[in-house]
Amino acid sequence: MFWPRTLRVRLILVVVVTAIAPLALLGIWLTSTAARSGELVVRDRLEQALATGSATLGTNWLAVRSRILDMAEATGTGTRSARGQRASEMQAPAAVAELSLIDSSGGTVWELQGAGPGVSSSRPLLRVRIPVARARASNAGAALEAGIDVGTLLEDLQAGGLPVGAVLAAVDPATGSSLLPVPFDRSLLSADRFQWAGEGWITRRRSLREPRLDLVAAAPVAPFTEAFERTARSGLVLLGGIAMLSLLLTAVLTGVMTRGLSRLTAAADAVSRGDLEHQIESGGGDEMSWVADAFNTMTTSLRRTLRELADRQALAAVGEFAASLSHEVRNALSSIRLDLQVSGECLPDDPAVREPQERALREIGRLEETVSGALALARSGRLEMRLVNLREPLAAAAAVAEAEFNLRGARLDAATEGPALEVRGDGAGLEQLFLNLLLNAAQAAGEGGSARVRVVPRAELVEVTVADDGPGMSPEVLDRAFEAFYSTRPDGTGLGLSVARRIARVHGGRLTVDSAPGRGTAIQVSLPLSRQGGQGSRPLSANEAQGWAADM
Repeated sequence: MFWPRTLRVRLILVVVVTAIAPLALLGIWLTSTAARSGELVVRDRLEQALATGSATLGTNWLAVRSRILDMAEATGTGTRSARGQRASEMQAPAAVAELSLIDSSGGTVWELQGAGPGVSSSRPLLRVRIPVARARASNAGAALEAGIDVGTLLEDLQAGGLPVGAVLAAVDPATGSSLLPVPFDRSLLSADRFQWAGEGWITRRRSLREPRLDLVAAAPVAPFTEAFERTARSGLVLLGGIAMLSLLLTAVLTGVMTRGLSRLTAAADAVSRGDLEHQIESGGGDEMSWVADAFNTMTTSLRRTLRELADRQALAAVGEFAASLSHEVRNALSSIRLDLQVSGECLPDDPAVREPQERALREIGRLEETVSGALALARSGRLEMRLVNLREPLAAAAAVAEAEFNLRGARLDAATEGPALEVRGDGAGLEQLFLNLLLNAAQAAGEGGSARVRVVPRAELVEVTVADDGPGMSPEVLDRAFEAFYSTRPDGTGLGLSVARRIARVHGGRLTVDSAPGRGTAIQVSLPLSRQGGQGSRPLSANEAQGWAADM
């Protein structure tokens, strides 16, 4: 079975089948029924004419019959000549052409010829015999014999009771002769339909008992069917125009409806080929616009999910590499620490020399602790959570970042002093978190810029804000700020904020960024305060462990 592949053609086909095809069938039906409708009208008009003619003829005949019976009674008794004289002195009805009184022996008592003044001599007469009762004649068994001009009885009907072009015929059933003139052979009247002069005619018949004759009405069909056929043709043309207009509107509307589907199909093909940047233009509030918006949202979410998945895979690889690298770094740091300790035994007691040497040993110790923690985490998958005074890792990070600010000609205002703020976590990890934020602030502030650190304790948590007066981030950059390996600087790694947010989450906190072009960037870290104290450890997922090792 043929079925179109495109939705637009299917919709057009549905309209053709459900609307245009019924219209076409309706037009064919109208055309085919036009002739039948005309014939029905002809038959109805002829039946009405016959009914009227029968009533007219019956009424007029009763009057004529009563009149001639009165004449028979008026002639009374007497000699034949006397009775004939009295009859001749009377006025016969207009429809009576011949009238005679016949006695019981068959003899003519009296007769009148050409009695009716309105009788046509060219028309055949209807022969009627009317018995005369004893009360009306002097002898029993007498009868009136009359020649009736039927046309005179039907003059009123012929004047206005027949349809245009119709013919009324009166047939004497005794002789079969036509009592009224007809323009065609009277034998045609015996059929219900006939052809004459290239036209189809319809006949209707009605038999009368008094006077005994058959009335036949005939009329051509064409004058009646032409109006119906003309109307049917006009309706067919109108239906054809409506059908073409419907088809045109359907083609236009389906084109508009399926244009969005075509764009959606093209976009789906592009996505299947790997082009996740493809977007669909949507407008208006119809369903297709909703589908387009949903598709754009889907591709955006898919891009973000794939980026996150790629970042996690990359971080997992980096974490594995960092774990192996940490082992080598720790060995090198051990050698450096021993060398510095040996060298310190030979250094003078001058503070200008001793202080850098001691600071280097402290940093080496911090790095060894950090590397050892990363290795232990990579092996066990558990993070040791201890009570940590948040100000200590924050002050340590600020001390290390001070050199970066000085190098870039920027200023750091770090207000780290104050009462202890205890949180449960890893000190080295928290120091790494704040160090990443401060290094980013130093790079953003640039020469002549500044950054400030503010610590605000709340009821259940502590908020640490690192704000700089740099150029700020555009909405596009801000949207990808936490994306791993994304950086706007050629020498950036794109891991600073990503690592910081991961560390904050591992400690049960959160990290938010507020930035706009021209007004700098403020990054706020919120961490829960420890009210009960204590220490312990909690297991990390594989992704957290690998990411933590990479962050450290």
